[in-house]
Amino acid sequence: MKPLILLLLTIFCQISSSYAQRNQSYYPKEGDTIPDFTFNNVINHQNKSLSISDLRGKWLVLDWWALGCLGCIKSFPKMNRLSETFKDKVNFIMIGEYGKRRSVSGSRDFYLMKQRKDNLNMIAAFDSSSFDKYAIRAVPLILVVNPNGIIVAKTLYLDSTQLECFISGDPVNYEYAYSKGEKYRDIPYNQNLPLLATGGPSNGGIDTCVLARSVLTKWNPKLMPSSSFYGFDEFSFLQKNDYAFASGVDINQLIRIAYLGKTQINYDDPSYGKISPAIIFETSKGAALFTPNIKAGTNLFSYAISSKALTAKIARESLLHDLESTFSIETTLENRKVPAWTLIVTDTQKVSRLRTKGEKKKSIPPGAFGGINVKNWPTNQLYSAGLFSSLLFKEGDFINAPIFVDKTGIDFNIDLSLKADMTDLEEVKRELRQRGLDIIIEPYEMTCIIVRDKKTTPNSTAKN
Repeated sequence: MKPLILLLLTIFCQISSSYAQRNQSYYPKEGDTIPDFTFNNVINHQNKSLSISDLRGKWLVLDWWALGCLGCIKSFPKMNRLSETFKDKVNFIMIGEYGKRRSVSGSRDFYLMKQRKDNLNMIAAFDSSSFDKYAIRAVPLILVVNPNGIIVAKTLYLDSTQLECFISGDPVNYEYAYSKGEKYRDIPYNQNLPLLATGGPSNGGIDTCVLARSVLTKWNPKLMPSSSFYGFDEFSFLQKNDYAFASGVDINQLIRIAYLGKTQINYDDPSYGKISPAIIFETSKGAALFTPNIKAGTNLFSYAISSKALTAKIARESLLHDLESTFSIETTLENRKVPAWTLIVTDTQKVSRLRTKGEKKKSIPPGAFGGINVKNWPTNQLYSAGLFSSLLFKEGDFINAPIFVDKTGIDFNIDLSLKADMTDLEEVKRELRQRGLDIIIEPYEMTCIIVRDKKTTPNSTAKN
């Protein structure tokens, strides 16, 4: 009996060890040799499978993308141009998901359609297992690998200037991309202390003993976290009830935080359609101040306010006051007519045929940019099913894009299937018209945040 137990324990330990090895938390690191991998479902190459080891001797750019990623899809033509420009020095592989699920199998069909329309000729692979192999946490994720197989960069974005610098060995500024399981890089910022405070002596006293203060600084990506904020709305304020903080945000976002407690208005937000997502600037200061450059790290800021009597409302009011004082601007809320994407009926008879057959409300993959297929769906929620994708793609700006407004007057749910390239607005409009619908730009009145130059008060010195 003992030999049998020993044999079973040995088998169990071997299985456990094998399982543990397969599930070690690996992620690619800059400076490491990239692990070999064979991509399947390869197109635009003489072979249907392709190994990384086959590509040694030239630089390699691996670009993972997904069907629902606006930035990824918008980058296809640019990456194709890069592959043509650097074809003698660099191999490019665009990597999408592929599998039995329709939500990922649709990636290949979508890419082939975009390839025909945009004349793409770079190598592409469709292999979902590579997402696990290289611990892809979010897309886009780009690995730049040198001819010796060493990973020199993990980034969200790549242009010709950056690639030239990588090849020549010059310093490169780029936005770092994190892998699944990777801890965020340590930055020398202590969130338990106020901004620009050390807890020690500082020019006349201990810098944490102030009763109240607010600080607005230029953002330093090496010293402060990016795109984070808390304490300006009632929910997050409960977690830090004497401190509010924002970091790595531009003036547009800071103004929204001051008015709304958030940096953007999503379509499921109660403010959606009531307050314009786009701030209207009527100022002589020009775009230089209000246009952020994430790669260069310019026009991005950090703000902090602390006080024992602080509330979320006071934090927002103080932020607005500091912005207006620092940048010599003033802000107001006014009702304005602004452009809105408006869904309308063009043929009531065709629309009547869209009335739902009564199935359970659902959105069927691929969705997003690969088309729309919804059952028992309200027309005023079509943007959440992917119709808005084509509009966002046209605008190229999710935060400031015009809102979606339903003016169809349809009082029943519909079944709607659009087999269209959702990044092509004209194609989407043709599909809608065939079903008695259309989407157009119309003025729509909303509350808008207006930014103007601060009025200067004339000097009231008495004349002699």
